[in-house]
Amino acid sequence: MTKQVGIDDIATYVPKIYLDAEDMAKARGVPPEKITKGLGIEKLSIPDAHEDAATMAAMEKNNLQPEDIDFIHVATETGPDASKPISCYVQGMLEQRYGKGSFDHIGAPETKFACVGATYSMIDRLAYISSGWNRAPYSIVVATDIAKYELNSSGEPTQGAAAIALLLKENPRLLVYEPQFTGFGTVDDRDFFRPVERTTAVVNGQYSVGCYLRDMRIATDAYKKNMVKAGTLKSVNESLMDKIDLASFHSPFPKMVQYAFASFLIHDWRNPVNCTETGPDASKPISCYVQGMLEQRYGKGSFDHIGAPETKFACVGATYSMIDRLAYISSGWNRAPYSIVVATDIAKYELNSSGEPTQGAAAIALLLKENPRLLVYEPQFTGFGTVDDRDFFRPVERTTAVVNGQYSVGCYLRDMRIATDAYKKNMVKAGTLKSVNESLMDKIDLASFHSPFPKMVQYAFASFLIHDWRNLPKWRQIAQKIGPEPTREKMTDVEFYISDGYKDYRKNFTNTEEFIKEYEAKVADSLKAISLIGNSYTASVWLGVASHFENRKDDLTGKRIGIGSYGSGSSAIVCSFIVQPEYKEVVKNIKLTYKLNKRQKISIDVYEDLHEGRRKLNESINPPKNEFVLDSIGTSETDLGYRYYKYVE
Repeated sequence: MTKQVGIDDIATYVPKIYLDAEDMAKARGVPPEKITKGLGIEKLSIPDAHEDAATMAAMEKNNLQPEDIDFIHVATETGPDASKPISCYVQGMLEQRYGKGSFDHIGAPETKFACVGATYSMIDRLAYISSGWNRAPYSIVVATDIAKYELNSSGEPTQGAAAIALLLKENPRLLVYEPQFTGFGTVDDRDFFRPVERTTAVVNGQYSVGCYLRDMRIATDAYKKNMVKAGTLKSVNESLMDKIDLASFHSPFPKMVQYAFASFLIHDWRNPVNCTETGPDASKPISCYVQGMLEQRYGKGSFDHIGAPETKFACVGATYSMIDRLAYISSGWNRAPYSIVVATDIAKYELNSSGEPTQGAAAIALLLKENPRLLVYEPQFTGFGTVDDRDFFRPVERTTAVVNGQYSVGCYLRDMRIATDAYKKNMVKAGTLKSVNESLMDKIDLASFHSPFPKMVQYAFASFLIHDWRNLPKWRQIAQKIGPEPTREKMTDVEFYISDGYKDYRKNFTNTEEFIKEYEAKVADSLKAISLIGNSYTASVWLGVASHFENRKDDLTGKRIGIGSYGSGSSAIVCSFIVQPEYKEVVKNIKLTYKLNKRQKISIDVYEDLHEGRRKLNESINPPKNEFVLDSIGTSETDLGYRYYKYVE
């Protein structure tokens, strides 16, 4: 029997100050009725000086305890940071109320797809609950945004600010979701976007109204077909609206809802003949740009049926995305057999900075399905570790990140320990381990860790083993070689992990034969490709998996691959997969090593020109062939900063 999942409760936040629409009209010299009647707006909610999208998202209701919460998932397009998600800021605020570490077990991603982001987030979290993978009964999705346009612009009267939190669970008191009907409509377009260098969006108002109505029609047709498929409607020529008792539409301004509903009814009643972290934009997701590129190859509208959100949580974002998509498939809500998660990033730091040697760029795509040929996910073991911290972040007004290198190493090790402990407890709960005092590493055959630089993986694996082996008989023998672990008295976890005493202790451990044997057997092969790529943020841990597959010559069938994924800000996920019997057929087509060997070396002068943007788009070092390229960037009022892509034969 399918689980009933949905919204158990709703909490709202609205700033305590507002601007009267008539006062704005008078100040701008326009008739008040142009705003009050033409747009349907009477008052505009305005955030106070101390408020932003993060403060609005921190709401309390229902007297829930931290252990009741599995995920805090935020959707926004006006977050203050391009790397760290608002959900992690919210976690930090809540821990000021509930105690340090009280929410470190939660998952906390952020989803971006303009105004539809919260709906994508809600569907993902409900699918996760429906799949049975949740560790606590409740998840929270928060939608929080500040709609802001330039003074005296046509968009100024449509500003506002608010947040809403949806409490999600199985057997909810308020609303039960109907996943079997859901329809998506997605088109790569430029009606509204905000290049990362801008603080306000570029909007083509009337064009955006048309895009809204077009995409709503595509999604409505998909919803209607699903109703027919389920037997709720007999045919697509019946009225869908006869099955809807109440409706709520996205409202950039109230009059738009009237337009949308009118178009909906015209389409529904006409008896139709049926015939779909380093991103360049703070509102539009890369996934939608990708969709547009694919439609250049496969035909206009060929991908308009897909869902296409973008997830943000620094370098751990792709792992969050993968888990959500797999949960969606496991729940049975998917309409097609495959989903694709793409991790793509360009790690860029300022010239001559300490971070410059840790730059890099790469992308990796994960093809997900039921009964896969390569790796089967083990959701019952997955552990999360999340702490609101400031080790790495990129305020939206910056093009490069603010990084505290050593501090970030400590955050990585702390969060990885929290997630590992959760993973280990889940293994004990499942009976795979008898107790938490057993070695987790004995159950892991291969491991891939997030790699901002390859040496960091050695640090992570050494700390992992120190923690895992500490209570085993073998550790007494190791301790005789390297001495006792240094005291952490009066130090936080991060302070301890970056202290000279611990670093020396860890270094001594990495020189032992026990560490070297384990490292070479289970981790080293994951870094062979990474050492040739550099930092690729979200892609790095998955490139490590690909590197394992391409470099291992032994039979990996049935082996367990452990994943240690980390994102600054901060969150870690520890999870695992089992290698499938057909894996060799899949691996031979990855060709990562082949691609690395085909590259062209460039000089330091050419590198600096590229880094500083001194080359034009048509001045590539390697002329593109049979690939998509960034063709131009808009300069007009309605497409300023918008990116245009095309396929080059």
